[in-house]
Amino acid sequence: MVPPVEPGPADGCSGNRLDPVPPPGATVRCVKQSMETEPRAYWDEEAGPRWAEAQRMIDRVLEPVSSTLVERAVPASGELVLDIGCGSGALSLEVAGRVGEAGLVVGVDVASSLVEQARSRSVGRPNVEFLLADAEEDALPPSALVLSRFGVMFFRDSRRAFANLRRALDERAGRLAVACWQSVELNPWITWPMAALGDLADRLERPVDPHADVPGPFRFADRDRLEQVLRDAGFVDVVVEAVARPLVLAGSAEEILGFTRRIGPLSRALGQLDETASGIALQRVAARLAELHDGREMRLDAAWWVASAQAG
Repeated sequence: MVPPVEPGPADGCSGNRLDPVPPPGATVRCVKQSMETEPRAYWDEEAGPRWAEAQRMIDRVLEPVSSTLVERAVPASGELVLDIGCGSGALSLEVAGRVGEAGLVVGVDVASSLVEQARSRSVGRPNVEFLLADAEEDALPPSALVLSRFGVMFFRDSRRAFANLRRALDERAGRLAVACWQSVELNPWITWPMAALGDLADRLERPVDPHADVPGPFRFADRDRLEQVLRDAGFVDVVVEAVARPLVLAGSAEEILGFTRRIGPLSRALGQLDETASGIALQRVAARLAELHDGREMRLDAAWWVASAQAG
């Protein structure tokens, strides 16, 4: 069954509609900032609030990624851990349970709405705290371990940022473990709605090469680039492991459609289409979703890197 798509209120951006049927209480926004040229403003003003509203779904979908990071890094009792690009705090809270009362996890993010949400989720957890800061340029607390679940692909200057992370680590025993997406072709769970647009994709602004060395989710799709930027920042014993497994969007087709048009490339595309084209786009995406949904969930392939290194 194709989920119903109904017209809704305009979002105030030249008549475009980002989310024609927003969930109750949700804030509807058009995309104003560029992820590639203004990543900090983009995450703080545009993406961050939408991610905060979709926190539960995001945490469920990305739980397998958190697990691979924790398995690789093995946070130990008593350690101080930095979680870079912590979002609403799911990974930080999980790791806080590993380091125990003698340890501390510090989550860092540039999105004020996400940091606020993470702080509210951590009330009563004295071994975890959250900082509104830019890990590329702000001083970071001395740490034994740096983790990041898809947070390191959005720095303006990757080498500068990783050098800053390395400075925060103990030179003798400090270590890093980060997750980054592999190529766009290996991640249909992200790209499937765009494939459903058909000829409407021709009306969109020409996208930046997803694998270009600019802020974006697939910046480190090239394993060699990821290895090199870590070495350039002074890390040693760099290992990049490939992980490939399905990710699951659980819930009704209507819930998944609402999530998809708020999080990911479709949300940006809808902000570029007029009211009529936006409605057609959503009908096409809904039809494709009906084919992929099994009545309880949608399961699609995904692939990411887990890169680990020593401070040296």
